[in-house]
Amino acid sequence: MDEDLNQTMREQVAASNRKIGLSFDDAHKTTMYSQALLDQYRLIESSTSGVAAFRLDAFLTEPSNHPVREAHLNSIAEALRFRISNHTMAESDLRIGLALHSFGSFDRRDVALLVAAMKGSCDFSLVSEAPRLLPIVGAEFIQSYLTSTELFETGGMGGPQRPLIREMAEEAYTNFNAKK
Repeated sequence: MDEDLNQTMREQVAASNRKIGLSFDDAHKTTMYSQALLDQYRLIESSTSGVAAFRLDAFLTEPSNHPVREAHLNSIAEALRFRISNHTMAESDLRIGLALHSFGSFDRRDVALLVAAMKGSCDFSLVSEAPRLLPIVGAEFIQSYLTSTELFETGGMGGPQRPLIREMAEEAYTNFNAKK
C-alpha cells in the first residue's frame, strides 16, 4: 500500500515537473561561473543576490572548477567589496571571502571589513568560522562573543538552551592561543 502511494506521488511529481530532480548537466550549471551570475550577485536588496551568493560559494568550493581563473577571482572579489560597501550581506559571503583570501584575491583588510559588515547580523556564522578567521583578522573581533549571553536551543525542539556562540568562541579562542 505504501509503495503504491509512493509510486503515485512520484508519477504526479514527474508529470507536474516533467522530470524528477536535476540532471547531472543541470546540477553542474549551478556551480558554473557566468557574467549573469555575477550581475545577480551585485544586486542590492534582492533575494536573487542571496541565491547568487550561494551559487558563487558553490562555484569556489567545487573541486572540478579548480584552478579558478584569476579574472573570475578578481571579479568576484570586486563584487564582494561592492556588497560590503552597500551592507548587502548573505551568510555565503563569509565563505566566499574566505575562499577568495585562500586564493590570494582578498587581503586581510578585506576580510576584516567583511567581518565588521557581518557582525550583528550573521554572528553565528562568524563564530562558526572563527578558527579560520582568527589567524587572518586577529582576536579582536571575537571578544564580544566571549561574553555572549544569547541562548540557542539544543537537542531538538524543547531541548536545553545553551550559549552556543560563547562556547564556540571560547573553543576557537583557546585553540588559537594554544597555537601561538
